[in-house]
Amino acid sequence: MKTLFTAILSLFLLMPAALLQAEAEPRVIELEELENIFHEIVLENAPWPTDDLEIIDFTARPGSVTLPARSYDIQVLQAPQKEHLGRKVVTIAILVDGEEFQRVRMIGDLQLYGQVICTTKRLQRHALIEEADVSAVRHNITMLDSGALMKPQDAIGKRLRTSLRPGAILYAHLLESPPMVQRGDLVTIIAESNVIRVTVPGEARNAGALGDLVRVKNLMSRKEIFAKVLGSGMVETEF
Repeated sequence: MKTLFTAILSLFLLMPAALLQAEAEPRVIELEELENIFHEIVLENAPWPTDDLEIIDFTARPGSVTLPARSYDIQVLQAPQKEHLGRKVVTIAILVDGEEFQRVRMIGDLQLYGQVICTTKRLQRHALIEEADVSAVRHNITMLDSGALMKPQDAIGKRLRTSLRPGAILYAHLLESPPMVQRGDLVTIIAESNVIRVTVPGEARNAGALGDLVRVKNLMSRKEIFAKVLGSGMVETEF
């Protein structure tokens, strides 16, 4: 028995010291790895394209976890709401051999990026937007109003309600269709049914854009009526 014990002890002593140290060395989950875990949990099943999402201001408490030299599992104790942007809080339990070893609370801000339309130069009130006046820019749209324009064609040909500086984001409420009829313009009043079409000369009593209702004076009857703007110098009314 003594001889067997001596042999085992000798074998143990002959093992490389580095190998013994490696087997006993603890595993450390650093902040970067915790952030990767946070990203995976937050971005899983997110309703936005992953390439358009970014997480900023990440923190974790504790900032690192030292584990025994064994495998571990992650259990999500507090999951974030998937349908909202902004501040996200995730709490996980780190399990070793099926038992909770450490809880970690992680926080970060989920940001959404997308294309918006911005001015390329200073534009004055009532300026008509031309192609060279705007450009598509990738921007943080997390906190932007839903009226922000995403496509240049939504702005080109419209008129500004207010002056804008270079680089300003264009919103729908800042634009209007340019008037196609001005007060005092001579217009053609069209009235038609399934069987007849009548045109008479008129005078616009107020300005209006395409599709607007404007007051028009019928120059033949001298009466004022409401008519819809069809185009430049053309309005339509009902019989």
